[in-house]
Amino acid sequence: MTISRRKFLSSAAVTSGAVLASSNALAAPFHVAVHRDGGDNSGTKTTSTASGPHTEQMPFAIPATMAMGSGAPLGGIGTGFLEIRPDGCFYEWQIFNSGPWGQNAPSTTAPPPPGPQYLRFLLRVKKASDPVAQIRRLHLRSADDSDLYSLPFTQDIESIDYYSYFPVTEIHYNDPSLPVRVSAKFFSPFFPGNARESATPGFHAVFSLENLSDEPVDVSLIGVLDNPLASALPIRKLTNQIVQDNDATNLFLQTGAQADFPSGIGDLCFSVTGGKHSYISGTFREFMLPGLCNWKTERIHHMLLDFLKPLITDNQLPNTSASTDPSLHLLSDAQIDELSDAQVLQKARELSSDALLARVFKEAKESNPDNFPKQCRELLKEVSANLAPRHGKPSLTWGTGALASSVHLAPRQKTETRFTLSWFFPHHLANSGEEMGHMYANWFKDSLDVNRFLCANYSKHRAETQSFAQTLVNTSLGDALAFSWSSQLSTLVFNTWWIKDGGYAIWEGLGCCGLSTTDVDYEGSFPIIALFPELKTSQMKRIIAYQNKLGQVPHNFSGELDRVDRGFDRVDMNPQFVMMTYRDYLWTGDEGYLNSMWPHIVRAMDYTGSLDTNNDGLPDRNTGLQTYDQWSMRGTPSYVASLWIGALRAAIRIAESVHQPDYAKRWTAVLAKASATFDRMLFNGSYYSLWADGSMRDELCMADQTSGEWFSHLIGLPSTISRDNLDRALAAIVKNNFNSEFGLHNATAPKGGLGLLAVTNFQAGGVWSGIEFAFASYLMDHGRYQDGIRIVEATHRRYLRAGRPWNQVECGGHYSRAMSSWATMLAATGFKPDVPNASLSLIPTAPGDFHAPWVTASGFGTITRAGRVLTIHCASGKLQLVSLTTDIPQPSAHLKGQPLTAQSAKADTHTRLTFASPVTLASNDSLTLR
Repeated sequence: MTISRRKFLSSAAVTSGAVLASSNALAAPFHVAVHRDGGDNSGTKTTSTASGPHTEQMPFAIPATMAMGSGAPLGGIGTGFLEIRPDGCFYEWQIFNSGPWGQNAPSTTAPPPPGPQYLRFLLRVKKASDPVAQIRRLHLRSADDSDLYSLPFTQDIESIDYYSYFPVTEIHYNDPSLPVRVSAKFFSPFFPGNARESATPGFHAVFSLENLSDEPVDVSLIGVLDNPLASALPIRKLTNQIVQDNDATNLFLQTGAQADFPSGIGDLCFSVTGGKHSYISGTFREFMLPGLCNWKTERIHHMLLDFLKPLITDNQLPNTSASTDPSLHLLSDAQIDELSDAQVLQKARELSSDALLARVFKEAKESNPDNFPKQCRELLKEVSANLAPRHGKPSLTWGTGALASSVHLAPRQKTETRFTLSWFFPHHLANSGEEMGHMYANWFKDSLDVNRFLCANYSKHRAETQSFAQTLVNTSLGDALAFSWSSQLSTLVFNTWWIKDGGYAIWEGLGCCGLSTTDVDYEGSFPIIALFPELKTSQMKRIIAYQNKLGQVPHNFSGELDRVDRGFDRVDMNPQFVMMTYRDYLWTGDEGYLNSMWPHIVRAMDYTGSLDTNNDGLPDRNTGLQTYDQWSMRGTPSYVASLWIGALRAAIRIAESVHQPDYAKRWTAVLAKASATFDRMLFNGSYYSLWADGSMRDELCMADQTSGEWFSHLIGLPSTISRDNLDRALAAIVKNNFNSEFGLHNATAPKGGLGLLAVTNFQAGGVWSGIEFAFASYLMDHGRYQDGIRIVEATHRRYLRAGRPWNQVECGGHYSRAMSSWATMLAATGFKPDVPNASLSLIPTAPGDFHAPWVTASGFGTITRAGRVLTIHCASGKLQLVSLTTDIPQPSAHLKGQPLTAQSAKADTHTRLTFASPVTLASNDSLTLR
């Protein structure tokens, strides 16, 4: 199987650093094409693939033979997730409070590691003139998923085009032998400013069907779902129930099993909306996908039964309604012999509520209708023989159900059918065994309740999620950049907990290291404060409650949200915490939050200030341990010192905001001294040394050497160190640490010597995408835009070629530091809000004409520059301003085409407009500066 990945990274195929100038952004620009027929090595298909043909041209390709090892998640914030990959299958199934997402809790009730067989979709198509129907599996799997000997009529779709623009994923199913065009859109509700609905445990799969032929076509879509509940228990007590709503047919999967460790106990609901519905409430997995049920009988030599063959002649499922496993109520041969003829027939009717057994009885009756009443007694014995447990275990596995939607399409007619999957597993347990639960359990009583909520709000959720997804990738700045901030936003589904008492946290890496890790959130929390600020601020308040008596900030939660680890001595966390607090205030204007954090700010600043033993303004004691925890430093490291300078800048503003002028005055004096010392002691003429300790110094060139400058400038605070030194340092890092082949080293040894040995440390010499994205945004924010783009492109290529562009690694997969990719959006657009003052700085660093998104919790839209005209458009929600800072000389402002009255004043090299009255951009409004 050849996989060509198209339109993922257009700028990977053009000159490094080039900016795409197209004004027509694709709705779904991140494209993987998966084909069985190969094609040529260019990645361009040599044949037209059409279920009807998707003719959109994809001019750039990265050919490969490796299947994608990652995909986009489906699920909500803190709900667990499934992963839809480019083969059309569903992986991971991290919804049962076990596995990495659930911290590997030792659950006896959690199912075994799930696979893509849990949920499958099939297509059945028949033109009026065709003698037989066509059946396709809507996925591409290896040969072990096909039975070419006994199921030759059931084949995989020929090829797949996979588009992902989180939070939406689209799949186009291509097959030139089919008379219909088939595609699907997968999404969970996810949009800024609504954490509640973005935390719904479920998703939609919306299938679009179009008849391309000139005659009528009958089409059925079938969704098959295994019942995985309590699968590790010997007695599962499964109940499968069909529940009819007005528009939807629901397959509600439950278990009555009990366990001392109930993390895997819960329920699932699968529904279908649109078309004519049919169903199998529950039957044996072996009868369903992917294979055949070996049925032993003396009537013939051997029987192989499957639920697919009847679909050849029937455009629907058999509507069997078995709710429990019939093998639990078998009769012995002696008991069967005692039944009357009427009781035998009644028992056969009861067993026929199961789809497998219904087929056994139906085909026996059709093969010999006159003798059926007489042979029915023997058939009951045959059923018992096939279903009776063997060696203490069930012979067949019961619980799989299916739903179908059937439609009759006239020539050229289009329609949609929707499947919705929801889950409810409320028993999320801490390492201690104490139940933390889920926030979603405060809103729903079971998965049927969730499913009904999703279906009732489908139109709203689809419109808002689609609008956000398309706005997020609506940019002319290149797919590498857009994919970086779109794909890594998915970590908010992959990694988050939102427990029943309201506690929110995010894994450092999926199932790895801890949650709410301060030194990782420092880079990775920008999208969280932008989209769902209440989650970030509550997280900050919860973890800082564990600040120790020395004033040291906690490292992370360890396995539960009421216990932190012992990592207080990481010296970088106190200044990072202070800067994040001020950033949060700028984005929210929440004075209550800032006031509640003030005592912790003072203690954090006092502790870090106490590490200065020689009164030069910079820490020089206990500075060895920090986020690079396998790479020790000493004396005054530039990384730690720059963070301290950034924290001083932020703390001064915080003190002023909470009316504490004495603290502001004291920290202002320290800032002046610290900034001067930083340049004098650490700058070596080319860059800032790794550390200085008296007469000793380390000349490794660290990418993160001025990290505090990155963060503080990105949130709008002015620099206090030498701009000339800073420019030289940035140039040196690009020269020494960046390799266009793979990305940015954490450190290099340009001066040789023992430093060449030091960079063999896997952290010093490694590449961390979270640092790469942060440093790329740093370059962009400081006038080196093209260098920043080159880093983003290299990082993206590296992960794309590994088949895991949604899964960035550091200490564990789906590493949350990589959400620093969001900062590249902020840097490119120059979007820096100051909500407390209803002010916005809008000074793009992207060169020339461009368009790119802006996002806040209250609204989102697009920033566009054409010539000297700068426009901010609101696509949804609102944006409120009293003042705006721009780089346009003597600008005039227009809202919805009408001029605005404003006072203009110089602000450094920029212009600050103060409007005569507050300006509100509502949905579809545009503010233009010229």
